[in-house]
Parts: sequence; C-alpha cells; structure tokens
Amino acid sequence: MINSIAFANYRIFANEQRLELAPMTVLFGKNNTGKSAVLKLPLLVESALKCKSQEVFSRICNEVVLCDEFRDVVYNKGNRALTIEVTSTQGDELSFSFFVDVLDKSKKTHLESWGLKDANGNNVSYQMNDHQKMVDSNDNEIIFIGITPTPIPEVWMTEALGHFQTENDYISCIRQLPARDYRLSDDIHTFMGTKGENAYEYLISDVVSGNGELLEKVSNWYKKVFDGWSVVIDQSRVPSYSVELQNKNVKNNILDTGAGIGQSLPEIVAIAKTCEKPWQYILEEPETHLHPAAHAEMAEFMVHEVSLDKHKQILVETHSLNFILRLRTLVAKNELDTNDLALYYVKYDEETGASSLKKVMVHEDGSVSDWPSDVFNETYKEAVLLNNAQKNR
Repeated sequence: MINSIAFANYRIFANEQRLELAPMTVLFGKNNTGKSAVLKLPLLVESALKCKSQEVFSRICNEVVLCDEFRDVVYNKGNRALTIEVTSTQGDELSFSFFVDVLDKSKKTHLESWGLKDANGNNVSYQMNDHQKMVDSNDNEIIFIGITPTPIPEVWMTEALGHFQTENDYISCIRQLPARDYRLSDDIHTFMGTKGENAYEYLISDVVSGNGELLEKVSNWYKKVFDGWSVVIDQSRVPSYSVELQNKNVKNNILDTGAGIGQSLPEIVAIAKTCEKPWQYILEEPETHLHPAAHAEMAEFMVHEVSLDKHKQILVETHSLNFILRLRTLVAKNELDTNDLALYYVKYDEETGASSLKKVMVHEDGSVSDWPSDVFNETYKEAVLLNNAQKNR
C-alpha cells in the first residue's frame, strides 16, 4: 500500500510537493487549484505499474481519464521531466521521472530515470543515456514496460514493486442517477465505477447472494441521517430488483427520492464494503447534494469504517467545513488518532502560476496549526456584509 507520493512538474504543480497518505486523507481549497489532479496521482502510479506498453503509463486507469494527451500531465505541458517518488507502508521507495517530447509529433513518454529501494537496503537505479536508452551502471540496456523492468532482474525487486500495488476506486462528484429496476449480471463489479454506477448491483447482490451485512450497514447510516428512512431491496419481481427507501409503511423507489439520497449511496456502499486486499477509495466532493448536517455524519462513517478495515484508505477532496470539523471533533474525542488523519490545503499562487500543498496539523485536542486565512471564512464575511447593510438602511 502506498504511504506517500512526492511529485514535481505535475499538472498545475511546478515545485516538489509531498502527499503523505493516512487511512483518512482530506484535501480542501478553492476551485481549480489542483485538488482533482492530486486525487488522480495514485491512479497514475497504478497505471504506470500495470501498463502493458512501452509508454510510462496509460491515459485511462480504472475507467478514469488521466489525460487526453500525455503532455497534459506535465506542468504547463512543457518539455520538462515530471518526477514522482513513492513510498510503501513496508518501507520501500520507488522513484521515476519521464518527459514528453513536445517537438515530436507522436508526443510519446520517455522514461528518464528510475530507482527502487527496499526496507532491507537493496537498491538499484537506471538512467537514460545519450541515445535515449535506459541503462544500468554498466551501460547495459534495460527494457521497461510501463515503469517495470522486463524481465525483472532480481527477486527482491518483484517483492518490493508488489508492495505498491493498491486497487484504486475513484468516484467522481458527478454520479449516475439510479435506475428504477436492476437485473443482476453474471459478473458483479467490485469497483463502484467513476459515476458510482456499479454500486446498486453490488448492494443487491449482497442481499441475493450474500448475508445482507453490507445492506444493513448502509441502511443503518441512512436511518440515522435521513429521519428513519432505511434502504431495502424489493425482490417481489425477480429477476428484477429495485432499491427503495422505507419509513414505517411508506416505500419509495430510490429514483423518486431526493437527489442527495441517490447521489450518496455509491459512496456509502463503497466505504462500507469489506476489503480483502489493499484498496483506496478516492472520492470527489462526497457531500454533493447533501444537507450540511449530513456532511459531518458521512465523515464520521468514513472514520468508523476505516478503523475497522486496515486494508482500506480513503482520499477525499471536499468543500465542506462541516466535514472537516467533524474529523477534528473525532480527534478531540479520541475516536480518531492524529496519525490516521492527513489534512491538506491546496492553494494556487497567481504570481508564480503554480499550486502547492500545505499540510494542516491537527492536534490531539482537535485544534489546528497553519490554518489558511482565506478559506471557509465566507460565512463570517457574509454576516459582516449583512450587518453593515442593516445598519445603513
């Protein structure tokens, strides 16, 4: 599982930045500052490790489009090297850099350097020579598929590279509307899908073929947050199934409920799902379409589920102050360890034309250090404007 990612010349980030991943990692900041770009970094690494061609990475990973052209991921689409350094939770270090020759019509990726180190002190590095070939210290050419040497020369390297393998399930802020009815396919997706489109079938299959434990967890969250409305699966018209909301004797198809009900279900299903191997859920604005009171409850649910499943990581970008405040409250109540939370502010600098990541330290009492002055103060500003307007009437 990945422990941290350092990067430079990536998207809107020119200088080196470091993202340390905790079980619960949260990004916040204004629009168009690079939060979504950071969210896609684990996918870029996964794509590079799983790539089957001599490109450094694939433009699409788990149905998530990482770029239209390879040069899109390089800062200012320039002819410079993008560098990435990754550490694993087992203590391994993987680094690589590549560039896209913008003068070449094919605009392909070219690996420039590559290094690997494990926790036992084994290490190896390769560099591009003057003929644009990757070579070892003896000038022997090394062929790469993605960022994997082929063949891998030593056993320890295979083991170390395996420590970086994590399944990344990315759910965007624009989610698919639920269907009125579902028919189960033979192959149930374990990924929720970029628009959460697979979550409904996955939840239904838990009832039809499983023990219903997942549905119970999802339904309990809904009952707590939405005034007693529980999630049920209607099996009265098999082979068709429907996801419904029930409160006492009233039942509504989820398609006929408020937007927030259906928009939040894919994320709740994903978070509640049991993981049998390293799995990272990457969520864009999980609070979308939800009442502010539900933002905090979603944050608490994430923390609870991560604490129960050590295979699970959650990486979130949010515009919700309530979401962040609940995390701080859980820290103060000793229900969330400060080491299990990483909070980052993403800021764009108009003068330099680049963004940066700034870690906000959360202390044991829930207080914070280095809190940015220009974010989440909008309510206060609007209250001052209202007060002044009332005085001037």
